[in-house]
Amino acid sequence: MAIPAKARSQQLGLFMPLSPDPERLEITLKRIQSTVGENRVGSPVLGDTHSPNAFQQSHFVLPEMKEKRSVTEKQTTAALRIFRPSLPANVEFQEGKPTFLSCEGARRRILAFAGPWRTKGDWWSETAWARDEWDIEVRTLRPKVRRESSQESEEETALYRVYKDLRAKRWFVEGIYD
Repeated sequence: MAIPAKARSQQLGLFMPLSPDPERLEITLKRIQSTVGENRVGSPVLGDTHSPNAFQQSHFVLPEMKEKRSVTEKQTTAALRIFRPSLPANVEFQEGKPTFLSCEGARRRILAFAGPWRTKGDWWSETAWARDEWDIEVRTLRPKVRRESSQESEEETALYRVYKDLRAKRWFVEGIYD
């Protein structure tokens, strides 16, 4: 004889978004995992390396189950939106300083720059990598469409991350800062 159990009640926070019941979420994640594969479900975690785009999947945990952050901690105010794949580019130098960026059929004068930062890793393996990274300010490569005047979009600038793949000897635009 089966005896029904009373449904568990859950107290919700006033300012917290609704999240799925932990038991139901675990079952759903296991079903997805059986479909797409063991290591393809979870939360991305940055790897302990300087290699670009290196990450691992970790077990998914609901936000309310994680340790709370202090309210006084500062939040990041700038983020790099990575272009996937990176955009092929060309950077022209004059007296050791970058002066022009050519990408997607546009040629832009570099207004300001910082760098280079040389990073390399995995030198012991077949997947070795090495690159010089620069942050540059140019008139935006993809201007926003505006109705008022086209002059405003002509003067709009953006901050981009560019890098030279030292092994392939080619330039790329990796992303744009927000």
